[in-house]
Amino acid sequence: MNIAYDASPIKAARYAVANKIADEPAFRWWVPYILEQEKRIIKAVKRRATKKRTTEKFGVELPKPNDVRRALKIDEETSTSHWRDTLTKEAKTVLPALKVLERNETTPPGFKYIELFTL
Repeated sequence: MNIAYDASPIKAARYAVANKIADEPAFRWWVPYILEQEKRIIKAVKRRATKKRTTEKFGVELPKPNDVRRALKIDEETSTSHWRDTLTKEAKTVLPALKVLERNETTPPGFKYIELFTL
């Protein structure tokens, strides 16, 4: 599967039309279908985006995405270590892909600085 097509089929179809490649064999079969279904696709995406967020699941409070402080606070309040264990496991998985900078190092051009939490 083509990642660009999977991620944003409408943008990919519009790009193909704008660059006059919609008649190429790779695009010919799906570009007309996507452009025909454009309004339906946008409506479905908007509906999914406005879906109410769950704050609790199976009786356990869920912190908002990227809210590490709240996750650790939930552990403190419930005298458990579920969120801390989850965050540690995630950090171990992701850490090999990151370049950890020393305190005096600056972020290299083209990279994005991300603050890591300490457990």
